[in-house]
Amino acid sequence: MKELLDKISSYNLFNYLLPGILFVYFSKQFTDYNFIQDNDFIGAFLYYFIGMVISRFGSLFIDPTLKKISFLKFSDYKSFVSASKKDDKIELFSEVNNTYRTITAMFVILFPDSDIRKTDIFPGQSGLPRWRHLSDHACPIC
Repeated sequence: MKELLDKISSYNLFNYLLPGILFVYFSKQFTDYNFIQDNDFIGAFLYYFIGMVISRFGSLFIDPTLKKISFLKFSDYKSFVSASKKDDKIELFSEVNNTYRTITAMFVILFPDSDIRKTDIFPGQSGLPRWRHLSDHACPIC
């Protein structure tokens, strides 16, 4: 397992595996779905795959939406390549941008209701039936 993780690039870790793990954790906490696997090997593949799907969702829907509302502005690819040759940190910034996009996509998928007050995340408020109260779970930091 360690050899496999050593071969995975930081891009794959931060844009596929981490969002997949976070999605599985948050879906168990806030929904009735539980994707957690007992077998770590199978779990790693499942979490990686979930992260890939979330990343693809982000690139197909989040990026175009943010460009359309003029929140993001991208340069053409030739400019990116020439700037990357001059400063290698630009590739790192691109990776970080993609990580933020994937995390945003994860939350959009997890919490599709934009009016958070309608959900049962907070005790005493009504909402969608599949959402559960945070008070139903033991607080990991309390």
